[in-house]
Amino acid sequence: MLDWGMKMRFLTPRLIVLTLVITCLGFNQQVSRAEDSTEELRSKLTASYEAWRNSVTNKNAQAWERNTTRHRRMITRNLIVSQKQPYPEAIFRVSLQPPPLTGLRLLEVQANGPTAHLAYFGKLDLGDGTEGATDDVMILKFFLEDGAWRFDSSRYMSLDSTPDLREALQTGIPPGFLERPELSPPGILPPTPPPCREPEYVGGYDIQCFGYEAGVKVNGTDYGKVANHDGKQIIIGGLSRGKNELELSIKPLDIPKDGERYLQINVVVLTGNPQRPSIKVFTWETRADDPGAKLTFPVLVTNSTLQVR
Repeated sequence: MLDWGMKMRFLTPRLIVLTLVITCLGFNQQVSRAEDSTEELRSKLTASYEAWRNSVTNKNAQAWERNTTRHRRMITRNLIVSQKQPYPEAIFRVSLQPPPLTGLRLLEVQANGPTAHLAYFGKLDLGDGTEGATDDVMILKFFLEDGAWRFDSSRYMSLDSTPDLREALQTGIPPGFLERPELSPPGILPPTPPPCREPEYVGGYDIQCFGYEAGVKVNGTDYGKVANHDGKQIIIGGLSRGKNELELSIKPLDIPKDGERYLQINVVVLTGNPQRPSIKVFTWETRADDPGAKLTFPVLVTNSTLQVR
């Protein structure tokens, strides 16, 4: 895993420009979609992506705003502000670039209500010198807003762990895996989050969760649920001096007979100092079969917790 010093340098580019994860929740906005043929839809979605891609490569903030969904603009803004970086300038501080579609094979065009995607297969050129290494999958996601399709996010799927699937796609076998619900357009627009505050302290948490499904909230912001997962997360809005609140929802999962449960979460202040990139201000762990369905903890940021431990 990246240490938090590396995370501070690379989180914004990778999450904002390349690997943006959608949380598909309900939204009450009523949207009507014109009935496009598959070719018409492909043409509109492709044009939307190319306009968005050009805004990134040309570092054009106004064009980026115009070609990005409201949902993604606010997520991006909140992530940047939470790291005390300038918005929107930090969007373009990236060495990796969104890949061109040239040379990729279109696997699928699909729309569901105000959501749609394009799925491609081939060698992705991210502008980092790795183009041509392997054939992988890229899914481009779009929302219909104000009568126009706008780009929201991309999902990159490495097929290194599934060489049989890569070989099947190389031989032209239809991509049945795209029918999985988590890969299909959800049909409902996710809510646009409210703008977050500027943080007193840049904060983050890391979680190791095996044998449980765990949901995390910090100061009221919901980060969703994870299971059998090891990862890091920037805290939107950061941490305040004094008392902050961490909420965990926990559900034990079935484990192998000789397996072990383990859940640990650490909350840190990210300093931006290479000599001391993070300061742990809270830690909690359990191996219990029934640790409790919902737990709430105070996370204190004080002179005491900010001291070297």
